[in-house]
Amino acid sequence: MCRPGVAREQLEVEVRWGNSSFTIHEGRNLLCIGRLEERESAPKANILMFDVAARGDPVEPRVLYADLERLGYRYGPSLQVIRSVLKLADGMLFNLSAGNHRDCRSESMNPALLDGAIQAVFCLLQHSDKPIRPGGLLVPTGIRRLSIHGSVQGTCFVQVGESALTRQADDVLADLQIRNERGRPLLRIEGLLLKYVPRAFLDKFDGPVPAEPS
Repeated sequence: MCRPGVAREQLEVEVRWGNSSFTIHEGRNLLCIGRLEERESAPKANILMFDVAARGDPVEPRVLYADLERLGYRYGPSLQVIRSVLKLADGMLFNLSAGNHRDCRSESMNPALLDGAIQAVFCLLQHSDKPIRPGGLLVPTGIRRLSIHGSVQGTCFVQVGESALTRQADDVLADLQIRNERGRPLLRIEGLLLKYVPRAFLDKFDGPVPAEPS
């Protein structure tokens, strides 16, 4: 369970081995509580993600990022991980790729790819009959369950369809899977809550954006 927070500098993660629970703090502010759960490995898939290419229409990633920027999302070069997109009859297929970032210390998951999966939801919504309402942004505020079944590094794929989204007024609840090129699930996100927040509220927290190192 998470609540919105603005982490400017440093987060503290505390894990308790006895009951496998964890908490995330920023100073004295509690941002997130959760529990680790060991599950059986995901079954191997026997499909190729590239098989859908014959029935999909390509969409330029730069066009999608331009759409998101007009809404108010600003992704720097290290977070622009969408490399190619196919528009399918039942959604969109995204090819994500990210190099090793100097701040990424995880051997199991590159956080830029997790962010890319959330970006994929935003892109699908903008190409749906009910896009994100102007005047605000969808902000990730919680994930009910996150299961890692393999290393989420390098190149992977996310397929997002309307059937995986539950709309609640302006809010959206999403279930996602990050897969490898053979369709094997690497990471499952269940119950990703995207809350609609007016820009007037978000602007209160806007500060100068530091330049990315060259």
